[in-house]
Amino acid sequence: MVCRYGMSQRIGPVYLEENAGGAVFLGRDWSSRRSYSESKAGEIDREISRMLHDLYADALRRLREHRPLLDRIAEALLERETLDGGDLVALMAG
Repeated sequence: MVCRYGMSQRIGPVYLEENAGGAVFLGRDWSSRRSYSESKAGEIDREISRMLHDLYADALRRLREHRPLLDRIAEALLERETLDGGDLVALMAG
């Protein structure tokens, strides 16, 4: 998403991926080529790493923040095995 869609404030809204249009073999497109330098590749790697670390920290924060609700849902699932939307709404309401 950083290279193909420019979804990074640091790298900017630029398209940094080129593809010669060859066949994909075992999930890898051997004919793709970069249109940027090694230093730009390092910058991209650092930005992707930063984004992943930030998203991981946000996920942990949200899980900790909603831990009581998650525990109630887990207990309800242990009792009934399945929950529908109404059950989840009731659990979320307390």
